[in-house]
Amino acid sequence: MSEPDAHLDGTPAMRTDPPTRAEKIANPQLSREDFEWACYEQKKAEACYSLGEWWQLVGNDYVKAAEVYDANCFRAKNANANSCHKLARLYQFWATRGEVLKGPPTTMAGAGKRVKAPSTISKELEGMPASADASISQMTDPRARSAALYARACALGNGAACGVGGKMALSGFGRDKSVSDATSMFAKGCDDCGDAQSCFLMGTTHLKGKRHGIASDATKAYPWLEKACLRGHANACQVVAVMHKKGHGVPADEKKFLFYKQMTHDLVKKMGEKMGATIVD
Repeated sequence: MSEPDAHLDGTPAMRTDPPTRAEKIANPQLSREDFEWACYEQKKAEACYSLGEWWQLVGNDYVKAAEVYDANCFRAKNANANSCHKLARLYQFWATRGEVLKGPPTTMAGAGKRVKAPSTISKELEGMPASADASISQMTDPRARSAALYARACALGNGAACGVGGKMALSGFGRDKSVSDATSMFAKGCDDCGDAQSCFLMGTTHLKGKRHGIASDATKAYPWLEKACLRGHANACQVVAVMHKKGHGVPADEKKFLFYKQMTHDLVKKMGEKMGATIVD
């Protein structure tokens, strides 16, 4: 493959075709070039998301990753929910370190190095259609920006973000407390996105309603917990089993108790095996 032409100032031009398989084998760094080509030239949102992941996981540059995620999250067309979610997680991490947006660390380890905060749109994506949400981009508290980004990711269809964003609404992390906002996000994550954790959180919110200033209602909680269980959530299966054992919110039923007890055991065993643990029957 011929080398790409250079710009007038002598800097290499961006290649317009992806590297060959032989080139990628000889130089793993070129996998980034694949993502850049598909992201910048073809304007593919999933490729931009993969590029952000490359910077985060391989390049170990979390600010650069955040810039790419940010631009992809706020595209005018085909805004990428997964990028919003990853960006929310980065700001959540910076918030737990007490960072302000004047200079988050460049790596998870921090290393004491401080750099300019991620811009709304990275220079590499200036040519892409993008529309930043001013209310989010102007937030200086990483907790607030994280909460807002989780909510945006949820609205765009990321189920995991619905669960975390809903928990933030319940606790008031980076935002005002709102049970209605929390349950709306949990419901979307569960019903629209199929996220088991969102189903579980919706159920426990109703089950422990008094903690959140609403009435505790086991009957309302049960269908959400059952959905979570049937989608593979071991904790939900355990709660459902106990509810059938005690007749809490549902009629007492020994057969259903044994059924969900066994489901709990099977799911815990399966998770343990994935982590290399041996679960004794």
